[in-house]
Amino acid sequence: IWNGKWSGERPLVARDGRPLDATRLTDAERLDAILAWSAVPGSSRHHWGTDLDVYDRAAVPPDFRLQLVPA
Repeated sequence: IWNGKWSGERPLVARDGRPLDATRLTDAERLDAILAWSAVPGSSRHHWGTDLDVYDRAAVPPDFRLQLVPA
């Protein structure tokens, strides 16, 4: 995930939900944008196996698709 966002292969999203163009950001801006939504490699509690995300499939429409932000 991290490498994909850094290289521009995966989308970057600003804290306010708007899409970002990785090629127009400085390295510091790109780092900040990635850290808004993704942990530094090796530091994610999801990767450690101690955390997971849960949602109630019965509470959403059948065609619902999980997204990083509602927009």
